[in-house]
Amino acid sequence: MIKDFGVCTDVPRCFDYPDFCFTNTTPNEMLKKIWNTDEAVGIIICCIDRFYITDGDLKTLKSGNQLNDQVIDAYICQLTKNLPVEDGIQHIQSHKLTKLFNKGTITFGVKEKKSLQSSKMIVGACNINSHWMFLVIYPALKEVKLYNSLGLGHSAGVETDILQKWRVACKILDLDGSWKISSQISAMQEDTVSRGAFCLSFAESVVLGEPVKKALSKRNVADFRLKIGHAIIEKSGGGLWCHKTCRICRADKQENLVRCLKCIPERYYHKKCLIKTRERLAKARERLITAQEMQSLKEGEVLLRKRIDLKVKVCHGCNGSIASGWSTARYLHRT
Repeated sequence: MIKDFGVCTDVPRCFDYPDFCFTNTTPNEMLKKIWNTDEAVGIIICCIDRFYITDGDLKTLKSGNQLNDQVIDAYICQLTKNLPVEDGIQHIQSHKLTKLFNKGTITFGVKEKKSLQSSKMIVGACNINSHWMFLVIYPALKEVKLYNSLGLGHSAGVETDILQKWRVACKILDLDGSWKISSQISAMQEDTVSRGAFCLSFAESVVLGEPVKKALSKRNVADFRLKIGHAIIEKSGGGLWCHKTCRICRADKQENLVRCLKCIPERYYHKKCLIKTRERLAKARERLITAQEMQSLKEGEVLLRKRIDLKVKVCHGCNGSIASGWSTARYLHRT
């Protein structure tokens, strides 16, 4: 049972915090409110399985921005998690595939390894040379299908390398054999920022068993971005996690939490986190990580790796330890 430290009729106002109360707000209204805010502050809005989505993650869905890995993984996870078990579709996190195809190394937990070995189809997004591509892997057929919004010409240049490095993962998964790879005809992007949206469009079609779109207009892409955000918020904006999780540091500590009475579903915060977050106490090796540094990361430069490399081991809002399970909290070091 949660022991309230107290309740506030308006958390943002009381703590000099941006107005992120969402009472009687539709997913689309919430998205537009977040998009119209000048700066993200790292409040957790949704939780899909192991992926915590902040306002900063959702801002990447705004037209003109590049989708980040949290949004990409969360949407694919949402597509696959409620499918019948007999469909045998498994999702690999993008940071694992990205690491495999860029550095040639990867590890799997025992449970994950067994799930992948028994699956009929493995799906996931990977970022190679700052470009998102969608992969569909069929273990029984020993086949990899590649969906690339830059077209078949670009795919031909990466096919051999992808197949070679996938064989590295196969040795770990005991899926050795004569594998083949083929690039699929699909829609091509018309700008430099929509690669993530195209990747998720391919994922949606494949997972739902629909024909992959051969064309997507700029209007289609804008509408699809809104659809992604709407689906993420609608499906995962509420639930049991809301009642025990600090919306800033993600810790499940069930005491000393402040509850906002305006928000529906209820939102809880550590009082320390509310006060400290605005100061951006994200220490790493005795140095503050600035907002400018976080925003300057290029697509493919995962903040997760930067956090591990810099050995940020505690939440500098609530001083709670960062367990290994926090590895997917992209904006964790904002606190």
